[in-house]
Amino acid sequence: MEAHSLPSIRAIMTNDDASAETRDEFAVLISRDLFFVSRITGTASGFGWKVITDGVNNAAVHAQNAGCRGFLIDLTTPGLDIQSLVDSAGDKVTIAFGPHVQVKRLEDAKAAGCSTVLPRSRFDSTLNEILSSVFADQSDQS
Repeated sequence: MEAHSLPSIRAIMTNDDASAETRDEFAVLISRDLFFVSRITGTASGFGWKVITDGVNNAAVHAQNAGCRGFLIDLTTPGLDIQSLVDSAGDKVTIAFGPHVQVKRLEDAKAAGCSTVLPRSRFDSTLNEILSSVFADQSDQS
């Protein structure tokens, strides 16, 4: 079920540029949900992309790293201050996700300036595309 769109994403990885892994690029996942962490990091690894996990207090450190492509933010993470994290992320991509029934958290993430805010189910069902957008060549985004 998870591999339904893998071939199309694999094609993205075959461009002439070096892969994100070769360029030491990474995304930061902020979540304490071990199942979801495993799913996200495993999917990314399958494409040669690197997703690291970290706590809510290190966003500014990662954002200063030229290899940081963005942040994947689980809105249910204990101690999360979404506004502070988005501010720390600077111009990096910030994709937040949370339970669809926790409307206030999703609204707060939008108000804080997250690049994308999704219900968890949509984040999960479009994970390949989301990772592809985070690791897309920067020249494609300009």
